[in-house]
Amino acid sequence: MDMGMTPSQYMQVQQMYNTDYQNAQTIQTQIYASNAKNRMDIWKILQDVQTKKHDTYQEVTFDRAKSGQKMLDKWDSFVKG
Repeated sequence: MDMGMTPSQYMQVQQMYNTDYQNAQTIQTQIYASNAKNRMDIWKILQDVQTKKHDTYQEVTFDRAKSGQKMLDKWDSFVKG
């Protein structure tokens, strides 16, 4: 006990400390949960971006192949007359 405190005052201070400690732990748990959710959201966004990027590459590759084939077909028709 601290000097100048009655046992009753000491118990009140101890109870306030315990309450504050529990509140701090609750807040910390909430922060950790929020951070975990944010990380999951970021991971989902990264996956979506990667999927869109892959789809775009596939589309561009396919379009280039089609345009290349069109050029070859035109050249073939020119040569064959």
